[in-house]
Amino acid sequence: CKERSQAYLLSIFLDCDFLGSYLRWTSSDSEWLEEAYVTYVAGPKGSIYELQAVNLVRSIDLFSTRPVVVVVFDDKFVPPAQWQDMPNVIVYKMLPQQSRAVSFNFNKIRAMVMARVVTAIQLDTDQLIAPGMDRLFQATKREIHEFYPWPMQPVHWMSREAKKGEMYAD
Repeated sequence: CKERSQAYLLSIFLDCDFLGSYLRWTSSDSEWLEEAYVTYVAGPKGSIYELQAVNLVRSIDLFSTRPVVVVVFDDKFVPPAQWQDMPNVIVYKMLPQQSRAVSFNFNKIRAMVMARVVTAIQLDTDQLIAPGMDRLFQATKREIHEFYPWPMQPVHWMSREAKKGEMYAD
């Protein structure tokens, strides 16, 4: 990191309560996961963000064979105890940004970069998955490969109402 004062933003730590899941999905050869869902969260116990994260993780536990990496960005969020019973949940912690100059949602990029996943599907906590979602890992591998190694960036489709004259206004 060129800017030494920002290096702490790239430090990531495993939550020790999830060591078993981490060891299940990694090997002595590599701590990288081949495929996983990635999300990020922060907030106090009982917050809307905790409830959303619980529902997202439950949907992945129910409908996927892949692990989910949850990156926590503060010291207030406590992973729910029920996650420890789910063998596919890995929780990492990263230090929060000290400046409010950048949106909290910038942490989405930090989580994607630092989660150590070769092929990942990033989900926000207000999303759920359904049966068949794991097929998107193969689709991603078709598009991202050694000749096109750049990640697909997340987008918000139709996140606002189009105005008359703009595309999709009809």
